[in-house]
Amino acid sequence: MRKKGFTLIELLVVIAIIAILAAMMLPTLGRARAKARMVTCLNNLKQIGLAVQLYLSDYNDNWYPRLNGVEQYGYTWEWGLNYQPGKAVTGFLYTLIQKGYLTGTMTYGTGSYYGGSYNDYLAASTGMVHCPCLDPYWEMYRRAGYPGWCDYAYNKYLPLNAKKLGRVIKPAETLLFFESRAGECGPTDPDPSFNKVWVQNWMYYGYGRHWQFELINAVFVDGHATSLTWNDFIKGGWPQ
Repeated sequence: MRKKGFTLIELLVVIAIIAILAAMMLPTLGRARAKARMVTCLNNLKQIGLAVQLYLSDYNDNWYPRLNGVEQYGYTWEWGLNYQPGKAVTGFLYTLIQKGYLTGTMTYGTGSYYGGSYNDYLAASTGMVHCPCLDPYWEMYRRAGYPGWCDYAYNKYLPLNAKKLGRVIKPAETLLFFESRAGECGPTDPDPSFNKVWVQNWMYYGYGRHWQFELINAVFVDGHATSLTWNDFIKGGWPQ
C-alpha cells in the first residue's frame, strides 16, 4: 500500500512552526554573540592595562600626555574641536603598539577630515586595540561616508591630574581605558562616551555597541577590567 505524503496545508503548518521557533531564538542568539564579543573586548582592555604598566615602568611612572602633537599648533583639548578620533587623541595606544607593548595595528588616513593635517583620522585598527563589538556596525558606518572610528579612549584626567602613577588616589576606582567614540576624553565630558557606546541608534550617535546590555567595557588603573553601568562609569573619571 502506497504511503500517503504530507498535504500542502501540513507542510505550511510545519514551515510556520519553524519560522516561529527561529524568530524566538534569533534574539537570544544575537545576545549571545554580543556577549561573546564583549568578553573578547574585555580581554583586549585587560591586555592594554598590562601594556600600560610595562610602559609606566620604563618611563619612570609618568603618564603619557593627553594629546599627541597638538600643543605645538597652539591648540588645547576642548570637546567639539574635532580631534576625535584622530592621531592627536589616540597617540597613547599608537605608541604602545609602536614600542612593542601591544600587538595590533592602527592605520591613519591623511587629510583634514577631523580639523587639520596634524590630526589624521583613524581609518582602521586590528589586534588588541580593535574592539570587536564595533564589527556589526562597521560596514554600515563606512558606507555612510565616515572614515573611521575609535575603539578605546584614554582617560584624560590621568595626565592632567596625576602626572605620575603614584599620584592616582584610588587606582582600583579610576578608569584607564574604556570603549569610546573618541580617543581621549573624560567620563564627565559634556558629550559622555557612555551614551554614544551603548545606544541602539548607531547612525545618530556613531558608535552603538551594547544597547542590549547598557554597559561599557573598561580597564582601571590597577589593571582589572569589567563592564560598567552609567553610574559606575561616571564615578571612574577622577574619584577623590
